[in-house]
Amino acid sequence: MEHVSVYVEEPIARRAAGKRNVALYLGLAVLLAAATLVAVNAAGSSARSLSARGSGKAASVVPQSLGCAVSFTNPGPPVLTACVSGHGNVNDLIYGPFTGPVDHVNTEGYCLLDLNTSAVYYDAAGAEAGWAVATQSSTATTTTVTRTTTDGVYTLTQNIFFKYGSRLVLIGNLLKNNDTVSHSVLFDRYADLDMDGTSTNDVFDNAGGSVVAQENNGIALTSLANPALVSGFGAETFSNWFNTGRSTCAHAFEATPTAPGDYVAVMQHVTTLASGATVNFRVGYRML
Repeated sequence: MEHVSVYVEEPIARRAAGKRNVALYLGLAVLLAAATLVAVNAAGSSARSLSARGSGKAASVVPQSLGCAVSFTNPGPPVLTACVSGHGNVNDLIYGPFTGPVDHVNTEGYCLLDLNTSAVYYDAAGAEAGWAVATQSSTATTTTVTRTTTDGVYTLTQNIFFKYGSRLVLIGNLLKNNDTVSHSVLFDRYADLDMDGTSTNDVFDNAGGSVVAQENNGIALTSLANPALVSGFGAETFSNWFNTGRSTCAHAFEATPTAPGDYVAVMQHVTTLASGATVNFRVGYRML
């Protein structure tokens, strides 16, 4: 039986020594002050810092969408837990049929590029820009996050739900054009997948309409939208994504299968939206 619960702390140790993310335990005074600023359905979050690997340079922005506002668990066996931030980031996918529960996601998010105006709106969990306040509502198996861009041109409604028998997390990305004229848009969903809780030995590959990350376990990021909407997908090095791709929607895809290393899975869609029109850039994460 599935259940939904508020997620207050990270469920497992996030990464081995040297990993860029370090769990930060907030003091009670800080937590109480922050509680006045979050929605009533986001009772807590676990803040995590993000730094560029190898350089020792910490991210210069304050994390906006880290941690979990809502978590969903199927007790299994094997146990599958997924959590979603208050901004719609799927920040944890915890699964391990043979190794025991391990978190395979570092950060996850989305990027929208207006191809007519070059305006960019993104939320990469550790950094974001261009989006206004998010609202979130949840049921036992679904959470919905809605937010409009700060310029009012677009509204994104994320419907995130779980098919436990298929080990599948589904994300409906419904993008509406609020403007009085049409706009051509590119929309990314991306995930820094660190399989088996490590960031150095992952191999990424493309198969059909999916980007597959694997070590001992595996995750596939798959487009479930109209195939005509897919404009590109693949693996980008974490360094390229961190420095450029996450905030521009422009990515340098690696030849696949990749050498063992640290990569981000990217799924891109493109379309032209008429005034008042909505499109669903639907994707799914499936545990393999």
